[in-house]
Amino acid sequence: MATMFWRYGPKRFGMAIKSKCNTVLDFGSGLGHLVRILNYKYNLSAVGIEMQTQLTEEARKLDLEFEYTAKKHLTDECMTNLVRPTHCNVTLTSLDQLHQISLPKNAKRYGLIGLHPCGDLGPLLIKHFVKSNKVKFICVVGCCYMKLSCNNEPCGYPMSTYVRELDNSLTYVSREIACHAIETYCQKLCRGDYKDLKVHAYRAALEKILVEMDPEFKHMPIRNVKHTNDMSFESYCEAALRHSPLQSLQTKNLEEELKQWKRVVVLYTLRLMIAPLVETVILLDRLLYILEHGIPCAIYPVFDPKISPRNHIIVGIKS
Repeated sequence: MATMFWRYGPKRFGMAIKSKCNTVLDFGSGLGHLVRILNYKYNLSAVGIEMQTQLTEEARKLDLEFEYTAKKHLTDECMTNLVRPTHCNVTLTSLDQLHQISLPKNAKRYGLIGLHPCGDLGPLLIKHFVKSNKVKFICVVGCCYMKLSCNNEPCGYPMSTYVRELDNSLTYVSREIACHAIETYCQKLCRGDYKDLKVHAYRAALEKILVEMDPEFKHMPIRNVKHTNDMSFESYCEAALRHSPLQSLQTKNLEEELKQWKRVVVLYTLRLMIAPLVETVILLDRLLYILEHGIPCAIYPVFDPKISPRNHIIVGIKS
């Protein structure tokens, strides 16, 4: 992931220069790696916006650790002139919140960047870019399409007038599969690592149990679990639900269904074949929305999809 951050940083810096922005807002900044690069390496005023307090606190600690090390190699004057990162805790759900974010005093023109903003956050940033005169560029890589609000407000999909007038329905299942890594999956199929893919059958069986317990548990978020050949279904369920309020499950009477795991792998493979098409529909809808407002924009592959399956960045810049 470090390689990806270093590759991502210079590109965002170039966009800031091209659009004459002196400030960048990084949404979903996590531990602040990108913000740290833009501030300390490129002297660009960058603000990290993260919803998890723990990550923000860790980001500030990493800033201090960096400055402690830098102080051994830089003069006092250089240390005084360092452009230091700003880290904020905000959970964004509306455009009004974006206007209320506390920015550096010199932030007259700024850009928006987001590496994998979840669900509706990506569309929200795009809308802010289109509607705010202060926002001059956007660089956003989408993720978690299954969490998009569809055909209701706030509408994460479809965004464009063109797609709204079409038969545009995308199911939860189709949007969820579009977030998975077809490249890594193909490698496993080519190597014959079929037993590693048994985890999909385990996930399907767990979903059945949860829905039988309570229909409200359908599509309930669970922990990702890496399957091993000696992992039992019971062990998988325990690991997947480790931080869940659910304490025990009835996992018996599923032996015959779990024996059909190869059929689940075949079905999953067929679904995954159309995943890139679904993602393309979502990304082109976002692109069209920006173009409909008269703003030039484009989509580029920005890093190796084997590092992360969501690797297409939408770039827009205002004159």
